[in-house]
Amino acid sequence: MVQIERLRERIEEKFKEKVLYGRRKEGFIPDPEGFLVVHIDHKVGKIIVEHYNYQRQIKYKITGDDAESLCHTLIENNLVSRLDHAAYMGRELQKAEMALKKGLRYKQDSHI
Repeated sequence: MVQIERLRERIEEKFKEKVLYGRRKEGFIPDPEGFLVVHIDHKVGKIIVEHYNYQRQIKYKITGDDAESLCHTLIENNLVSRLDHAAYMGRELQKAEMALKKGLRYKQDSHI
């Protein structure tokens, strides 16, 4: 019985839950694939994403109705290469979708 208890303690210690705390990102690391500008067009009911290189030349213009499909398009076409950039775009596109559906003004990097 003592051996079983020791084994249980070792297993519990090994698989002990690790607690992590959320923190904000410090500094800016550019995505090598370029940068993205998000806006909405209420007249046509679309979210528009423009992909630029660092010479400020537009490379792609993507339009869609919802954040999820636009995120998939960005990833499938390798327009984001950094996880933090992909997460940021997910947040921005979700805000743009909400603003579009509710008829609100959307400005990238701002609250709606």
